[in-house]
Amino acid sequence: LVYKMMLAHELGPQFQIDGRQPSVRPGITCVSPHIVDTVYRLLYNAPYSNELMMKEVLEKLRRCDKVMATGNARFSAATLRWLHTVYQLMNCRLLRFFKYYAHASHLVHHLRHSLVHVSHRQLYGSLECFALCLVNLQHDVEFLQALLDPAYHGVPLTPHPSALLRPQIRYTKPKDAWFECAMLARNAVSVIARIVHMRGLGDAPGLSLEDCLDSLAPERMPMVWAPAVLRYWPPRIRAYYASKRASRVAPVAAAAVRQLLGSAPGHAALRPAASDVSSETESALIAFYAERPRQPLFLLAVWEALRGHSMEAPDAGLLRVAALVRRVLLQFPPSQMSSHATTLVDFVLGAGTVDAESCALLDAFMFRLHLVRHEHVVFALTRGEHDLRGDAARLALARYVLLESPGFTERLSEWHRLDFQGRYWADYKQWEKQSAYLARFPEFFEYDGLLRNAEAPLDPPPAMNLPIYYENGMVRLLPVLEFALGRLIEAEDRVLLRDVLDRMGILYRLHQVPLTTLMNTLFVYFDAPPLHDAAVIRSLNLSLLDMTQQDFSPEFRAFVKSQGPSGPPQGSEYIARMMARISRAVARHLPDPLSDALPEIHYREIPNPILLALTECVVELLTWWCLHSAAASAARLATTPRPASEQAFRAEEKSRATRASEWPMAQTWFALAMDPPPELRDLQVPGATHIHSTGVLANVMPDELMAFPFVHRLREIVLEEPVLQTVSGPKRYFSFVAFAREASSASSDRFARNAAGTRFAATAVFNSFEQNRVHGNANRPNTYLTLLHSILHYGGVATFAALADTIRGLVASGALCSDIQLLYLCATVGPVLYRLVEHEALYVQVLADLIAVMAQVCPKIPHLDADYSTDAVEQVMDFFCFVKDQFDPGRPAWRRIAPHIAALPASLRYQLQCIVDQ
Repeated sequence: LVYKMMLAHELGPQFQIDGRQPSVRPGITCVSPHIVDTVYRLLYNAPYSNELMMKEVLEKLRRCDKVMATGNARFSAATLRWLHTVYQLMNCRLLRFFKYYAHASHLVHHLRHSLVHVSHRQLYGSLECFALCLVNLQHDVEFLQALLDPAYHGVPLTPHPSALLRPQIRYTKPKDAWFECAMLARNAVSVIARIVHMRGLGDAPGLSLEDCLDSLAPERMPMVWAPAVLRYWPPRIRAYYASKRASRVAPVAAAAVRQLLGSAPGHAALRPAASDVSSETESALIAFYAERPRQPLFLLAVWEALRGHSMEAPDAGLLRVAALVRRVLLQFPPSQMSSHATTLVDFVLGAGTVDAESCALLDAFMFRLHLVRHEHVVFALTRGEHDLRGDAARLALARYVLLESPGFTERLSEWHRLDFQGRYWADYKQWEKQSAYLARFPEFFEYDGLLRNAEAPLDPPPAMNLPIYYENGMVRLLPVLEFALGRLIEAEDRVLLRDVLDRMGILYRLHQVPLTTLMNTLFVYFDAPPLHDAAVIRSLNLSLLDMTQQDFSPEFRAFVKSQGPSGPPQGSEYIARMMARISRAVARHLPDPLSDALPEIHYREIPNPILLALTECVVELLTWWCLHSAAASAARLATTPRPASEQAFRAEEKSRATRASEWPMAQTWFALAMDPPPELRDLQVPGATHIHSTGVLANVMPDELMAFPFVHRLREIVLEEPVLQTVSGPKRYFSFVAFAREASSASSDRFARNAAGTRFAATAVFNSFEQNRVHGNANRPNTYLTLLHSILHYGGVATFAALADTIRGLVASGALCSDIQLLYLCATVGPVLYRLVEHEALYVQVLADLIAVMAQVCPKIPHLDADYSTDAVEQVMDFFCFVKDQFDPGRPAWRRIAPHIAALPASLRYQLQCIVDQ
């Protein structure tokens, strides 16, 4: 079935009929919607890898895209139908497959030229929607690498995961921008900000974030972002846009548009009341807007010309204007229509207020004349250029467009009535519902809605209609609504946000990855004041979650369904159950039996049980964090001005970190990880599993909530644990003279103390966690060391920086007093040296601080001289020998560390210098 839809060449799909040669039977223009449904169900149910088939489909798309790059591609009707069918299939049914596809981050290469050069407007609408969803799907730094890899030549076969290892990419900034469409470019910026915020860039050395952002849009489209948006973005992206110093373009004045109507050639024909409009006048208007710089003004001229004219019963004058407007708009590139909608919305808002007449005319532009798309207007209002927190007019118009517009409310009510199901693979009436919706609200792509409804002739003739299987206005709105959701949260209007979620949450039933989207939203905006409102966070969870497809805790279900308290669970029992669930998933001990209410595993959004458990636990924990922060957020908003500068952003981040370090749930989790209750010990999984699961969870949560507080506990462990404050046993340097002297006399050791007990205690600290647990030697320093290594193993550069700052704080305190503390600090960084070495400044700082600790500790150890050392100090010297041998930072780095080496005692200074110089 898949191959019958394939392109054997650029001429179109080939069908095998009656044993004859492949040909296209007359009258067959597309495949049945039921066949397309069967295709995606087979793809999901197939007991073998679908990669070969998907590679074939993607290779055909890439070939078509390369043909598009010529700028004058002329595809056959069959090819256009095939492209439209495949784009719909991938966008509405196969996005979950692409999320975990090995080359998902590079799929933008298959759309790049098509997004610029596609002239068929219906096909472009599907392509634009697919590009939005595909970019929203990205979750890894590989997407940024793909943007700087213009030499990409298609999807290779990957029969084994080891084949995914690619050589080091030579990052190259593309000559041409990725997106001509402002909506796609701005959406890509917000996705990159989320990826950097959640993943960082530490695992992609040499990647230029600035080149990535530069490559998204052409230079003629500078992007301005409001402080409310930048507040939630990483510092590097904030700094990039601050350095650009771009300013907003002032909206066009109404007087200028009226002057254009009165004096520019052909504009008199835009007035419905005008009589005896000649063809020369219309041709003059068409020629006037054939020049691209003038095109943004056209919709403004039409707006002023139609202001005050009734749209209820179209008269001959309105139909004449509609036909003329269609001829002009068909000259405009489809990729620029979102920018033109932005210019129109800014013009409407230019007066500062929006009256009922303007709202009615905007509704007519969207749903009667079909001159602008509804999703483009939503984008224009929430594109992030304006600070919505103080823009009452823009918020009022956003409320009208999303909730009060008659044309949209009719469509949304019909959507509610048809009741599209979230489990679309099990709903065999999807096509009937789609047909019913399109029968009542047909789709118009060439600005001909009014003319077709009036059965007026169309000049030029309309383009070929392409088959619609899954798409409609609501489907195209969904990815734009996902973009707008962030701006509505930043606007801090709780009432509008809750109303939009409650009314439009049903659209998320068709979302391919709603659980992941919810987790991303909570991750980025976990400290946003609107989400700290119990009613808003409940509406957000209800809108994006299908509770029948997830396995949440009873407490979370009760809260979402308004059947429980509006606050986080109290006590440690809830945390212990969550820790046990993640531990079972990590140890591959799945719950038995599985819930019969959940979908089959191949239809789940996240089929991996470990990732599913982590995602659901993160959603629950971030929801509880929002409820916990409600009181503090209200007090902060009442006394603190809204941040609008980099200094204010930094101060707010510092305040957030302080509040996060006091979160009771994180403190309870840490206590249970350090001393697990009986129910965790009886899980029949390896003893370190709960520590391993804590390390994994801490790195999929915001760093401020778990990873940083847990790393900062290092100071408490080092300074307060008695076993670390002891000095290890003596160790005498070998000397032939001393050996001969002691061999002839029975001299006793010069240290009058029992060193055996100290050696034993120190050994238990550095033993394997499992070995200590089996032999009953478990201790807090050893448990914490295991937990810290688990966090650092999955952590990024930000976590390493927190560790380095903690060690520097210990150096500054001057409270370290024993060689065991020094050895313990070396043990914390030893397992992550291989990742630190890629970040030279951080690596050198850690090494310098460790030598500074040695310089502090050695004078406090009695009798440390040229003849005697200690067991721990010798192991520290072995550690530095290992560092020099395996991860040598180079001569310049050692020269920066030299002042710290000079502060050591003479014997140790000589040893360490020999290690450095070898």
